Amino acid sequence: SEQRELRQLARKHGMKFANMDFYKRCFDEFDSDQNKFIDATEFKALLYRLNKMPEGYSLPDSRVSQLWAEADVDKNGVLDFEEFVFFYRKYYDGKTGEKCPFTRFYCTSR
Repeated sequence: SEQRELRQLARKHGMKFANMDFYKRCFDEFDSDQNKFIDATEFKALLYRLNKMPEGYSLPDSRVSQLWAEADVDKNGVLDFEEFVFFYRKYYDGKTGEKCPFTRFYCTSR
């Protein structure tokens, strides 16, 4: 079952099941076509939403491409759930000490 897989993945990465379940719900929300992967278009929408991009602002394509290259670890053109978890934890979890990937860019551009 999906819950068992999430529990195994949580154990594999030393995480609580509740956190993994949260990541799964986020992943499913961004996987708009429900194909179990996040493609480049869904990834861009994810970035806009997670970074709370104000109306009229856009992300530089070079930055989106850079983040995509970082997130798509196996370079197969889509993010699977595990790749999503690594990316989300690094930039949006708040516990890793890293800032949101656009904080510095947008603080200096306003």
